This record gives sequence, C-alpha cells and structure tokens, in this order.
Amino acid sequence: EERDAILLMKAYCPRPSTPDSLVGHCLAKGFSRCLSASSPPVLTQGGVMRGSEAKLPNHGMEAFGFSNVVRRIMLENAREYHSVIATVPTLNIDDLVSSLRNQVLVEKMLIRLLKWWPKVCRVERSFENRGLRLKEAIRFESDVEEPAAEASDVREAQVQRLDSILYFTPQKLIDLPLPE
Repeated sequence: EERDAILLMKAYCPRPSTPDSLVGHCLAKGFSRCLSASSPPVLTQGGVMRGSEAKLPNHGMEAFGFSNVVRRIMLENAREYHSVIATVPTLNIDDLVSSLRNQVLVEKMLIRLLKWWPKVCRVERSFENRGLRLKEAIRFESDVEEPAAEASDVREAQVQRLDSILYFTPQKLIDLPLPE
C-alpha cells in the first residue's frame, strides 16, 4: 500500500532536470495551482484524506493522539509532493494543545509526554513559552491500586489535571529538615 502510494506521489513531482532547483519548484507550484478546487490526497496514519485536512509530523508531536498526520515514511520518500503539491501544513504546538484538551491521557502516555517536552524545547526554543498552556490542557487518568474486584465491576476513572500539581517531592525527602 505505502510503496504504491509513494510511486504515485513521485509521479506527480517534477524530476530535477536543471542545476537550479527553482525550476522544478516552479513547475510543481504551477501543477498544484491546477488543482485549486481540491487538495490532492495523502496517506495518513488514519487512512487516506485530503492534504488540507492532514498534517506533517513535527519533532515527534504526532505520537500524542493524532490520526491525521502523514506517515513519516511517506513524507521522507515524497517530500516534494506533500510540501509543494498537496501543501500539507505542519503539525504545530497549538494543534498539540487543542488535541490534549480533548483527550484524557493514560499515565504511561503522560510520562512519555513529560519526558518528550524538555527534549523538544532544547531543539525548538519557541515551544518554551507555550509550556503553561500545554500544562493547563493536560488531563490524565491516574492508576490507583484498588482491592481486587469481580470482573463484572466497573472501575471509575479518576481524571486529574496536570496544572493542579504544583511540584513533586519524593516521599523520602519529606523527612529531611528544611532550611529556614
């Protein structure tokens, strides 16, 4: 499926025939203007959709609940098609925040997000000022161990907001004397 789609997408991309890459870029732009009524299709993690409805992956953001993100292998093999012909927008931090507002993360996904955030902020400094908005958007389900119940019982999920946690102190540090 992916191999056929890549070959088809590459067929719509002009091959570089001159040393100047601007020539191919202009040809691709001209071709994409002919398709102004509808956006060309792309293959995403959720299936085939229009390029205007899809997003390009960005710094690993696609791991946090997006089905409309173009598969990375597709992007790497047909980058010109996605960026020039289909004009697929790139996933941004605002998309991540709005997605997190609409979902409740399991604790494992929250841990993954909290490990990912400092790494991406080192690479993309402009994300740092959105940290508070991201923290306000995150809701998660905490794993609380309860006594064993019958299989027919339904467990009530405890949803918490990340912005309600001010700081974390390990239990072993609580007994230490604090400076005055």
